[in-house]
Amino acid sequence: MTNSANKQVSHSKISLINGGCGILEEYQSPTGFEGKSLNIYERQTQQWHQTWIDSSGALLQLNGRFSDGVMTLTGNGINQGGKATINKVSWRLLDDGRVNQRWQASQDKGDTWQLIFDGYYQKIKVQ
Repeated sequence: MTNSANKQVSHSKISLINGGCGILEEYQSPTGFEGKSLNIYERQTQQWHQTWIDSSGALLQLNGRFSDGVMTLTGNGINQGGKATINKVSWRLLDDGRVNQRWQASQDKGDTWQLIFDGYYQKIKVQ
């Protein structure tokens, strides 16, 4: 994964699990920060669900849909300062094959948004 300056900042291993019904992401940054997400498409609600946990003790639970070429998941939570926060994470496939992930957060019920993360996934060959 790279940031907007195209510097290598982390790695994610993405695997299909449970017979292809789930997606597991295993994230690690060069500083040792780690996180994992479990993702599933629920046929009954026609929504995607993601649960993210990381080595700082953070928990994100997001729900949403894929529409017009963008996967957007949102969820309510509490930020590190203890404030109620809406998190919105979107993924978009780019023409060059990379995927852009943008994470935004709002502490005023969605009136304004702060960019938390803007990164790019790029496939690499594992040796």
